[in-house]
Amino acid sequence: MTRHVLSDRLRKLVEYDVLKKVAYQQRPLREEYRLTERGLDLNSIVLALVSWGDKHMADECGAPLLHRHKTCGHIMHPVTVCSECSEPITARYIEVEIGPKWIGNDELSI
Repeated sequence: MTRHVLSDRLRKLVEYDVLKKVAYQQRPLREEYRLTERGLDLNSIVLALVSWGDKHMADECGAPLLHRHKTCGHIMHPVTVCSECSEPITARYIEVEIGPKWIGNDELSI
């Protein structure tokens, strides 16, 4: 990736409040990028993509990176669970319904 492309992508991530620039040195000014709250909220999405890649794209050597849960110390694999009952869920166990804001709204087209 060229410096120009990297710079442009980082600028957009700052613009969309995913990253923020934080000075770690004043003379000369040097900055690093840190995740914002919005950026931290992407963690579950990134973990899901990594998990998919580890399952479907890894070679016989296995996953290139492991994820250790700091609380229990175990190597973990991300699992999506129901916010109400904590049961693991997959696409087969989800129904999509129209939200209350959209019921009776003529602008909604499915």
